[in-house]
Amino acid sequence: MKPNILMIILCLLSVFVSSCFERKTIRLELWDVSKQMIPYEIGKNYRFIDLFDQSFVMTVTEDTTYWEVMDEYSGGHFSWQQLRDVKLQSNSSNFDVGLQINSGGGIWVTIYSHATLHFSLNYDKKGNFYIADYYNYGDIYDSLDINGKTYYDVAESISTSIYVGVKRALLYNKTYGILQVSDEGETLFTINN
Repeated sequence: MKPNILMIILCLLSVFVSSCFERKTIRLELWDVSKQMIPYEIGKNYRFIDLFDQSFVMTVTEDTTYWEVMDEYSGGHFSWQQLRDVKLQSNSSNFDVGLQINSGGGIWVTIYSHATLHFSLNYDKKGNFYIADYYNYGDIYDSLDINGKTYYDVAESISTSIYVGVKRALLYNKTYGILQVSDEGETLFTINN
């Protein structure tokens, strides 16, 4: 009888000790509002005008949601974040766009053209844009007129290059996505709807 009690105690002790060293996984899912912050849909075409007033179309060629390891904390705890990548490819060779949204309220926009331009935007759990930190500056407009049309809740992200005085800007809203991109004060392309 005593060996059975000893065996039970050892089993319980083993379970207790192993549970103390259990690895925990923290998963940061995309917020419901995050899924709406990039309004583009796979296979759909979106019209723009370039700096020469030439119309061009960008088509959504990729829309992928996946998980990525963010960090491993001390004690073996892992943090995963959910991401969504959307790619737009132009029918001209001038511009392609990559957008990425993360589970922490951030949108990263990359414009591939003569130079690669990077922009970032922040939003809260209600979908309101805000300027957060030194990585991210610009402005938030209640409304803005672009090519004779008024757009509401527009976020501006300004990116400076390593060259002093070079200003790159992105105008974006959650209903239409990219409204306008400029580089060195010259508008590269603007929404055309």
